[in-house]
Amino acid sequence: MGVKQIRDPSLKNLPASYDTPIALIGAGPASLSCATFLGRMGYSNVHVFEKGSRGGGITANEIP
Repeated sequence: MGVKQIRDPSLKNLPASYDTPIALIGAGPASLSCATFLGRMGYSNVHVFEKGSRGGGITANEIP
C-alpha cells in the first residue's frame, strides 16, 4: 500500500492531525493491531476502550 510502518524519529514537524484523539472501541485483535500501527506511524493520542475486564477479544475470551 506504500505506507511506511515506522515514522522516522528525526521528523519533528508533524501535522496537527497527529495529536488528534483517536478512540478505538473494543480491545480485540483488530483494534490492538490498529493501535500498534498508528503508534508506529507517529500518532500520539490513541486510546483503546474495552468494556470487559481484559483485552484480546474473541481470541482471549471465547476460543480457549
